[in-house]
Amino acid sequence: MADPQVSDHVAKVLISKIISTAERTDIAPHVKDGYIMMFIYMPVAFTNEFTPYIGQIINPILKALADENEYVRDTALKAGQRIVNLYADKAITLLLPELEGGLFDDNWRIRYRFV
Repeated sequence: MADPQVSDHVAKVLISKIISTAERTDIAPHVKDGYIMMFIYMPVAFTNEFTPYIGQIINPILKALADENEYVRDTALKAGQRIVNLYADKAITLLLPELEGGLFDDNWRIRYRFV
């Protein structure tokens, strides 16, 4: 069986790489869509272990809501809905400030998705 500390370290590194890649603006839309899609499924697979990363993934999801490509925006909306549905009770202190910020964002697409 794998050492839990090693597994935790590997998970942290992988999640950090996924988050940083999802935030990039110089990648193809279908690649960005794939990384944002990870935010739909990872919280389900790693429910409690994923909680510390919620604050870090909100920003890439918000940026993807303003993407030029409709399918990237749709995926980001699904990811945001999943995060809110799964973690609204547990991580309200992380979610609320980010969601309030989205209501007043400079980008109209982000504001529109929050209404």
